Amino acid sequence: SERANRSRPRAGAMFDFEDLDRAVEARRSSEAAEDPERAPSPPPHLLDVPAGAQVFRVVRWPSVPVRCAAEPDATIVGSLEHGRLVLAARAASAEGWVELADHEVWVCSFGNDLSNTTLGSCGFASVFVPLREEGSSGIQFLELAVDGLRAWPFLETLRCAASNGIAWRRRRGGLLPNAGHDGLWLSGWHERCGRLCAAPPLRQPASSRRVPRLPRLRIALLVRGVPPACLESFIAFHHAAGFERVDLFFDTPAEPCEAAAIAAADAFEGPRASGPGGLLCSVRVFRCTDEWWAEARRRSCFYQRRGDIYEDTVRLDSVVHDVQARQSVAVEWALREAQKDGVDWLLHIDADELLFCPEAERHSDARSFFAEVPESFSAVRIANLEAVPEQVDIENWFEEVTVFKVSPLLMSLGRTQSVDRQGAKRGSRPQRRFGVGQVSDEEDDDLFSFKHATAMLGAPSRDFGRPPLRERWARRELVELLGEIAAKRRPTWRALGLDVALPPAPMSASRDSTAGGELFANSGSEGEGPETEEEELPQHLVELPCFFNSYSNGKVAVRCSVGPPGEEPPLPLGVHGFVRANGMELLELQSKGPGAPVILHYANCGLRHWTEKYATICKGHGTSDGAFCRERPGAATLRAHLAARELTLRGDASGLERFYRSFIMGDEFGELGYLAQAGAVLRLPAVQHRVAAAAGRGSEARAGGGGDSG
Repeated sequence: SERANRSRPRAGAMFDFEDLDRAVEARRSSEAAEDPERAPSPPPHLLDVPAGAQVFRVVRWPSVPVRCAAEPDATIVGSLEHGRLVLAARAASAEGWVELADHEVWVCSFGNDLSNTTLGSCGFASVFVPLREEGSSGIQFLELAVDGLRAWPFLETLRCAASNGIAWRRRRGGLLPNAGHDGLWLSGWHERCGRLCAAPPLRQPASSRRVPRLPRLRIALLVRGVPPACLESFIAFHHAAGFERVDLFFDTPAEPCEAAAIAAADAFEGPRASGPGGLLCSVRVFRCTDEWWAEARRRSCFYQRRGDIYEDTVRLDSVVHDVQARQSVAVEWALREAQKDGVDWLLHIDADELLFCPEAERHSDARSFFAEVPESFSAVRIANLEAVPEQVDIENWFEEVTVFKVSPLLMSLGRTQSVDRQGAKRGSRPQRRFGVGQVSDEEDDDLFSFKHATAMLGAPSRDFGRPPLRERWARRELVELLGEIAAKRRPTWRALGLDVALPPAPMSASRDSTAGGELFANSGSEGEGPETEEEELPQHLVELPCFFNSYSNGKVAVRCSVGPPGEEPPLPLGVHGFVRANGMELLELQSKGPGAPVILHYANCGLRHWTEKYATICKGHGTSDGAFCRERPGAATLRAHLAARELTLRGDASGLERFYRSFIMGDEFGELGYLAQAGAVLRLPAVQHRVAAAAGRGSEARAGGGGDSG
């Protein structure tokens, strides 16, 4: 049965909830003073176990009945199989009846048909189990567990989710926790107790990498419809992180709604000592009028060369009026200026994104991270975490949203949870032989391991672009979890009438696409054929969104000067990658693993902002219906994006709100707790601290009016 499968032990890492509690408390008390951002946040009050609660073991074969009242003739609402450990609200009554605790009723789904109320909000149905059989024989049904409360198998996973800042949404028919001895943990970026993992030390010290100074950093982005408060937080945060200039290209500067945002950006224009160590930071505002766009296109390599990779961008820009094509033209302009100004790295992100470095000491200044990147790499792909709004109304997402879904790029099965060539979990590491140009999946490397390269000179790209074995199997485990979520969400999807003829979703995606389907790319195990072989996904995962609602393939920072002196700067390849000016592939490093910087993507935060965004991008394009183009590579995998497009074109306001609550907030069935127990969701209060600190530093710098050059 489903309940039996949830409680059945699986091969994998064992962990003790008392050790987990000790780790959380010790780190919270001793490390908060040293590094308040890395210490776990206090978990919400979740396990409100009543005083006197006890754990019993079922000793009668094959099962014992569960009744709706403490009476022998009461209705049977279920049964407990032999050997099961159950949580009771209190000791057995004098009449020999044991009342199950609310949490046990919840995980067993007992009594759901006895009440119309939602479990957890209006109370649970009371159910009872006899301690022993009636009559002269008096056969024992239950016995006290010798380990006490710690013996209850669901306690560990519930506390694990709570330690990551997520409380389960308990309701009838919702998702249920796995047994604690399951041991499934997918994240390689944070621990079960909520602590962010520390990056391993550099194998090659930074001092030996011939970096004479900290690199100069710049950000470029196209802006439209961003609330002024969010734009101010964005600028102040990245100034404080070591980016000396932010280039803002306002797409529609003449629109009245943009006046406040432009004024907010202009306030940061003059150099101010708002960066680390008094680094002078500023903002450059580009008002992209028709005249500016005409000049930008005249100077653009895309328009000058008109062939291969360039022609598609020109068509999307000039015919379809695609916003991502305009982003490419604007970022190309920014790269030319950055190269001319001697800037080392340029990061292209959006106004709803932040670059977050979890290493508060080592990488508090983002320049320190980029100084560690080996000179052989021209670009760094940074994994993205997707924000989850917990309220419908949100004004400043950077200040109000703290829950994030973990990128599949950061997932990897733990060292104690190994897989063999056929995928069966084992207790020892898989033994493999490697050919020329390959590297072991099992090596302990720093953030800049060459096995994370998407391309390297002298080796086939596919040997480096394919995820390691542990990462591929972590994604398969994630797919199993998402299948449970899809089953719960499918009725809502159908009720909204979204079983429409959407473009087919490819099983794999290129690095330059906006695809979220990268989760499933190259997931075949060793010995199952060539690396390019595609797998057949369950239909429910293809047609409706279950995890990321936006892209999942990260964003890229690129060196402004690549190749011999005089070579033109790299060109944007969509909004998720770059190529050399001559069209050749860059040597790109995937930044992942413990301590890796991430892009925090605050996509779709706030119902009003979300609906306004889709009202904007669903008109004015050169498509048959005027909405954004659906044919861009990878767009078919963004099912939430396409569903919002469909609902917006219908003018269905109520449908949009229902979709937002069910798929964007995405916790109607306890999805956040269900994913948090396996490390796929966590709360990051450290971001709020940095946003607030950066805002304060920026205000002081503007008031002071100057500073050192850094």
